[in-house]
Amino acid sequence: MPEYAQLKISMGSKAPLGTPNLNFEGDFYEGIYSEPGKDGGIFISSTDSKTGKLTGKYGTNIFGLTAKSKTEFKTVSLPGLLTKMKHELFSK
Repeated sequence: MPEYAQLKISMGSKAPLGTPNLNFEGDFYEGIYSEPGKDGGIFISSTDSKTGKLTGKYGTNIFGLTAKSKTEFKTVSLPGLLTKMKHELFSK
């Protein structure tokens, strides 16, 4: 078993073997930010120094939402976000 895999297991990682744990030290996730994209979408990246290396190895999909996350966003976060936006835009 590779050294990294053994270390992951010893630290209690829940990511299956062969799957990178991008929250290993926490710096990558702590540095995640978003801003308006040039195409009208949302640009997501991380300020962590390993970001370029990680996106080079795993692609930019590491910032994407899973199907489960999208469902949770639509049902939990989106209604609250829309309410806050309406309040900010129309209550002044």
